[in-house]
Amino acid sequence: MKLFLLGPPRVEIGGEVVNFPRQKSLALLVYLAVTGKQQRRDSLAALLWPESEDARGALRRELSSLKSTLGDGDWLTANRETITLSDGVWVDVSDFLASARSDDSTRNTQAAQLYRDDFLTGFTLADAPDFDDWRFFEAEEYRRTFASALEKLIAHQRSGGDPAAAIPHARRLLALDNLHEPAHRTLMHLYALAGLQAAALRQYDECVRLLDEELGVPPEDETTELYETIRTRRLPAEDDRRTGGQDDTRTSSGHPVILSSLPPQATPFVGRQREVEAVRGLLAEPENRLVTITGAGGIGKSRLGLAVAEALQGEFPDGVWFVPLAALDSAEAVPRAIADALSAPVGDGNSRGLLLNFLQEKRLLLLLDNFEHLLDGADFLAELLGSAPGVKLLVTSQERLNLLEESLYPLGGMNEAARLFVERAQRVQPDFDAAAQGEAIAAICCLVEGMPLATELAAGWVRVMACAEIAAEIQ
Repeated sequence: MKLFLLGPPRVEIGGEVVNFPRQKSLALLVYLAVTGKQQRRDSLAALLWPESEDARGALRRELSSLKSTLGDGDWLTANRETITLSDGVWVDVSDFLASARSDDSTRNTQAAQLYRDDFLTGFTLADAPDFDDWRFFEAEEYRRTFASALEKLIAHQRSGGDPAAAIPHARRLLALDNLHEPAHRTLMHLYALAGLQAAALRQYDECVRLLDEELGVPPEDETTELYETIRTRRLPAEDDRRTGGQDDTRTSSGHPVILSSLPPQATPFVGRQREVEAVRGLLAEPENRLVTITGAGGIGKSRLGLAVAEALQGEFPDGVWFVPLAALDSAEAVPRAIADALSAPVGDGNSRGLLLNFLQEKRLLLLLDNFEHLLDGADFLAELLGSAPGVKLLVTSQERLNLLEESLYPLGGMNEAARLFVERAQRVQPDFDAAAQGEAIAAICCLVEGMPLATELAAGWVRVMACAEIAAEIQ
């Protein structure tokens, strides 16, 4: 059995498409497959028949219908209390996640091929809001994972000197959110580097049109400056970007041309300007070579680190570089991850020693994201700082690194959580009226203590309930 759930759902057994006469049967199968574990009948009944007085009976009848639809084969194991989907079922979501989270470009390409469209496109259960909420949050998680995989593919193709090959990935990334300016800039860069100047200029025009029609705002200065740089044909070659050559190339306003290695984000960065300036201030001090942003998971360390790094582009002659560490399983892999992010020529040998030699004369900033599970590798960072005096490190971690060179920036909840809530709520419900629910929004932000992740999750619920109800559920 194969379940294709990225896009409109399709189920095949032995290569033949299975037709489901009842949506609840398909929903039951999908939930069992995606969760991948034994489910209690009471939980399934409450999920799919929340208003029914005989939910368990409805589940029993649906289970019988599902078994009949699937035909021969022991696909389901059920007893009086639980239901389990048997082994031997392939689910595209599982392969997609494994491939997308890998740092191998071939695996990332496979992930992009599997992602036909959003999770369960067009499928909904009007009388089962909890199922629809589960489907919504699963879809959001897969979109974020897909965006990350595309970003890695784009970075791989660019570091390999093939910007044209990265263009299809950049187009798909932009399609996830066509109002995200960094994604427009990425595509403009790639078009220009591939020698497609007219396409790059058209992309700018499209960006201007969308921002005006949808938001009524002009593009950011960085976008306009990039447009002018491309229009006047003063964009440096891709090889110059990797060696810091952008320091000698200026925009019409006199600012250095920036070819960012930072990944574009799926949603706008909201608030935290005070925190951005505080971390920038720490890094500006000559004696502060290592700054660690600490805080609980979901507090926004990575987004703050990226915002700081973006603000510092152009201030380091050899660039600002993002090094994702979440997928690493050992501290020994940290030097190779840094080398890969920099496209450093370390070969397959002693990447640690060769990397230190490569960085010795560089003046750059490394953003090392999600270091908390690699604390055994902190000593390497101290060694790096000792051998490369022009390098500064910005680290995000749930725990401090306990190095003498470390300056800490503990991150707490957002003061602008209400603004973040409204922005995210309007993404899932464009006509969301924030003014009418201001008191309830404030209560939600207080209950989640300003945690950005919790705020975003709560905002996703405005599709199905009022803000006062959301606050009551959190309470």
